Amino acid sequence: MNVAVIAAGLPRCATSSLQEALQSEWLGCYPTMHMARVLPWPDRSQLVLDALREEDKDRRQKTLHKLFDGFAAICDFPGVAFIDDLMDMWPDAKIILNKRNDPVAWAKSIDESLMFFNSWTYRITTFPSTADRLHAQMHFAAFDGPRGWHTLTNTRKLSQRKFGIGRPRNLQTYQRWYNEHNEFVRNEARKRGQDVLEWEPQDGWAPICQFLGKPLPPASLPFPHCNDKQEMRKLKIILVARACGEGIVTNYDERESAGRNTSRLSLPNDPSDENGENWSPSSWESLRTVGADEKQDNRRGEAGKDEEDIGFEDSYDDESDEEWLEEQWRKLRQPVLPEPEPFEEVDYSPPHRLSQKFKDTGLQIIVKMVSIELTPEKPN
Repeated sequence: MNVAVIAAGLPRCATSSLQEALQSEWLGCYPTMHMARVLPWPDRSQLVLDALREEDKDRRQKTLHKLFDGFAAICDFPGVAFIDDLMDMWPDAKIILNKRNDPVAWAKSIDESLMFFNSWTYRITTFPSTADRLHAQMHFAAFDGPRGWHTLTNTRKLSQRKFGIGRPRNLQTYQRWYNEHNEFVRNEARKRGQDVLEWEPQDGWAPICQFLGKPLPPASLPFPHCNDKQEMRKLKIILVARACGEGIVTNYDERESAGRNTSRLSLPNDPSDENGENWSPSSWESLRTVGADEKQDNRRGEAGKDEEDIGFEDSYDDESDEEWLEEQWRKLRQPVLPEPEPFEEVDYSPPHRLSQKFKDTGLQIIVKMVSIELTPEKPN
C-alpha cells in the first residue's frame, strides 16, 4: 500500500480530526498514521527515535519505510518531522497543509499542551513506563527539551537543525517555528512540482474532497472534531498516572505469587542487538574470508581475471563490500543462548488467596486495551 495523502501541518492543527476524516468511508485513507498509532507501541517509538537521530538520508528513509509502510495516509507527528523525506518516498501523494487561522492561538495551544511532554517533570514521572519514556525522548529529539538535555545526549533537536529554532522557549519562538515550518512545506512541494492544499478546520469537507477527487459526504455529516483542550488535559493526567502506576506495579514483592518467579536463564549484561557477545558469529568481520571467496568468484567471472590477479585486499577495498558482509551477518547470525541456572525446587502453593485477602473489601479488575481497530471487514 502506497501513502496517498500527507497531511504536513504541525500538531495542534486539527490533526486528530483530520485523521478521523481521512479514515472515513468518504475519503478511504485507512489506516492513517498519527501519533496515537505510535505511542502504545515501543517498537514504533524506537523507529521514530532512530530516524530523528539519523543524518544519512538513505538510512533514514529506510527506517521511515519500516515505520510508515502499510499506511494509506500520514498526519501529525512523527510524519511532520520528515516531510521532505516523505515527499521523496511517495512522490504521487497529495499534500495537505493543515493550519490554524492564527499563529498566536497555535503557539498558546502548543505551549499549554504538548510542551508539557518536553519537561523534566514528564520525563521523571514516566520513567518506569517504556512506551512513555520513549515518548518523552521523541519530544526531546524533535522539539525543545529541558535545558541541558541535548548536552547529555549529544544531539541537536530537529527543530534546531532544520530551522535554527531553539531557546528561549516562549510564544514568540513557537510562532516562528509555526511560520517557518509551513513555509518549509510550501518550498519543498514547490521544488518537486507538487500542489499543496492549505486547509483549516473551518473549511470542512469540501476542499479536501475536491482536492482528493472524492464525493462530498451528506450535508448532515459534520466534519470530525477531536482532541480539544479538555481531552489534552485528560491525556496528560492519564499518561502520568499510568506511568506512576507502572512504577508501583514493578516494585511488587515477587514472593507474593506462587510458583517460579524468576527465569532460570540469566540475562545478558548488555542485551543490545549490536553487542557481538550475544550472537554467533560475533561480528560481520568473521564472515570476511567466506565473503572474500564468494566475491572473488563473482569478480573473476565478470572481469575474466585469473585468481592470482585478485588479492584478498582487492575484494574489500570499499565500503560497499563491508555493508554486504554486515547484511549477510545480520541474516545468518544466531543468538547465543545462556546456560540455565541450577535447578531448584519450587513451592507452588500460593502464599495468599485473593478470595480471602479481598473477602471484605472486594476486588475490582480493570483490563487495559491498548488499541481497537474496527473496519467494515472486521466490525467486531
